[in-house]
Amino acid sequence: MKKLIIIAFVFGSCLSVFSQEYKELKTQEDKLDHIYNNILGKQISDYLELKIEYGKLETKYQDLQSESSDNASKMTDLEKKCAISESEKLKLQKADTLKSKKISRLLATKKELEAQINTEKNRVKKEISLILKNEGIISEDLLLITKKRALAYGINTTTDLDKYIDANQDIIEAHNLLSKRFDDSKVKARLTILNKIKNNRFVWQQKKVQSLIVLLATYCENSNELFNFFGFVDDYGKADGPLINKLESKRKNLTSYPFLLEELNKKIKNTNYKSSIEECDD
Repeated sequence: MKKLIIIAFVFGSCLSVFSQEYKELKTQEDKLDHIYNNILGKQISDYLELKIEYGKLETKYQDLQSESSDNASKMTDLEKKCAISESEKLKLQKADTLKSKKISRLLATKKELEAQINTEKNRVKKEISLILKNEGIISEDLLLITKKRALAYGINTTTDLDKYIDANQDIIEAHNLLSKRFDDSKVKARLTILNKIKNNRFVWQQKKVQSLIVLLATYCENSNELFNFFGFVDDYGKADGPLINKLESKRKNLTSYPFLLEELNKKIKNTNYKSSIEECDD
């Protein structure tokens, strides 16, 4: 979804997103995020400008309506008093006709702006719908700027989107623990939070939370197993083929544990590597 929006916007507008800040970014993902956030930020400012313009038109429209009514009332009063000449009458009628044309033009512009505003609102609603159906972790920046746009466009976000954002952040923080050395207090605290949201109404998030509960609950066990095996490798004393094969066979069980997998790869590359894994209490 992000890439499609970026492509459509960059080729369809004159916005320069390739700033110095952009050029200093190293990864493609960071560059895409930078472009995307700039695009969404501009959409918000454009929308707010539309609302201001719409408000001004509404004021002009009301003023012209009021002037038209006043002129009609004046002309009727003068006619009743027989104190108006034909030229004066024509002058008032001409002024009234001009105001009617201005009102018509304003109504047409007002209608066009209303259509643009509704288009923007509908676009954001569709993006929120896509987010809620997304099967994967979404960056916090993307979710927060989507919420900011929704609030700017007057879309209620106090239910589904807010709950999705909160759960998404809990998932990210739980997932990040798997990329660090096992920490008993942090894992227990995160498991408490995950158990509170394991019945999340969003299908993918619910599955992810339940998966993370299992991974974190067995993190210490997997960490100890690798810790003990590394002890065996150190005692073995030589890096022959069978030993390397045994080390490599451990990979398949650690694909969901980035920290443990990284330590294993270092040990495979150099069997003398002293791992930072520590023994923990199961």
